[in-house]
Amino acid sequence: LFKEYCVIKAAGKNLCFEASKRRSSRSFYVTLEKCNPNMRRQKWREHTPSLSTSPNSSPVMNRPPVGSIPPVPSTFIKLQAVKRKKGKDMCLEVRDSEKRNGARVWSAKCIDTNAQRFAFQDGELQSKLDESMCVRPVGDEPRENDKVELWECKDTDTSFLYDCDGEFCMIKVVDYDLCLIGGNGKRLKKCDRGQTNQQWYNQQD
Repeated sequence: LFKEYCVIKAAGKNLCFEASKRRSSRSFYVTLEKCNPNMRRQKWREHTPSLSTSPNSSPVMNRPPVGSIPPVPSTFIKLQAVKRKKGKDMCLEVRDSEKRNGARVWSAKCIDTNAQRFAFQDGELQSKLDESMCVRPVGDEPRENDKVELWECKDTDTSFLYDCDGEFCMIKVVDYDLCLIGGNGKRLKKCDRGQTNQQWYNQQD
């Protein structure tokens, strides 16, 4: 299908333009995701026939420096909330280590458990408990104050973006301007980078 295509890559970063799974009424949204040579949604062709494309060319988008940016995690790591609760470090967790559709996802004291390990794979927030299970907002249409839960990845059409700027990151629901809150994090709020309860670290084991 893609005899001649290009990838649009951020300069100096392993991030590429990707057409989102979700779309508006007339077009697809585009997000920056970890580059994946096997991902069809990251392959682009010029629309105008008179313009030539080369399979070896890769247009580069200039991106301004934003300081020290933690890498977008593609392997399983802990997601630790910047905001602490009663002096305790809090991590995103699948409650009671349940591996079922509808299992609750919340913030709990950081401990050594696969229930607190997640990875961002092709826009999905995947659980280490069962790699076929992903985090998604409860309900068909994500809204502010919605909780999040575990669900089979193949039936999950909500994409998450790990948006890093400076020394912390935000866990965003693509296309909805909603972010997961930490501390007592189990709900979605309108994204606000100034809110510490929306700020997360990568906690390495």
